[in-house]
Amino acid sequence: SLEAGDISKRLATWMVKEESRPGYDYCNYKVHKPQANYPGRLITSGCGSPTENLAAWSDYYLKQIAVELPFVLKDSSEFLFQLHKFNLTQQDKIDNIILVSWDVVAMFPSIDNAMGLE
Repeated sequence: SLEAGDISKRLATWMVKEESRPGYDYCNYKVHKPQANYPGRLITSGCGSPTENLAAWSDYYLKQIAVELPFVLKDSSEFLFQLHKFNLTQQDKIDNIILVSWDVVAMFPSIDNAMGLE
């Protein structure tokens, strides 16, 4: 907290924007999908919102921590590289491995409001 001296007054002032506006939502339609009614992906923008600077500060410091974790992949190219490296070193165990993947569809829009508030 500011009172405990954990952050400076200058940083606290920068984090909380005096002049701000509410964040906003918009929909990014997946027009490349073959369906007649194109599904939309809900996007929430915090640009100009009261928490924009706090989010930027958190992102900056969390990225520095994340790169040190052994299970974080930077991008799909790194995933393929790690998978290839694994295949080369684990040939004798490859028959006992099951590769699993999943895709979460509409996770946040489908959460019931009452349940989400619990």
